[in-house]
Amino acid sequence: MRYGQFFAETVIPKELIYNTVHHIDNLKDASVSNNIKNSVTRTSKVSFIENNDILQAFLDITFQVNKLANWDLHLDAIEPLQYGWHVDQHSKVSPDNRVRKSLVGWVLGPKYK
Repeated sequence: MRYGQFFAETVIPKELIYNTVHHIDNLKDASVSNNIKNSVTRTSKVSFIENNDILQAFLDITFQVNKLANWDLHLDAIEPLQYGWHVDQHSKVSPDNRVRKSLVGWVLGPKYK
């Protein structure tokens, strides 16, 4: 990995935003524990977007940002998009031995509710 810029910005096409927001449904309760006396440290509602066209569009955008920011990361997969609060890292490696190297976040204004 080459260390380029800390972040990079790009424009996400409006059609992709609308299609993605349209797939946010069935919000489910989720919680995170800090493993101290099984206490819950955060609760929220989440939804996962698994539409292949949307995932491919975001992976393509991630490829562009990877190049733009000079990160030179080896990107070959994308996980389902998660709407809602999420954990940035876990205490164990995933079952397929992958380690997340890139996180894409986007914030929508009130007009997208």
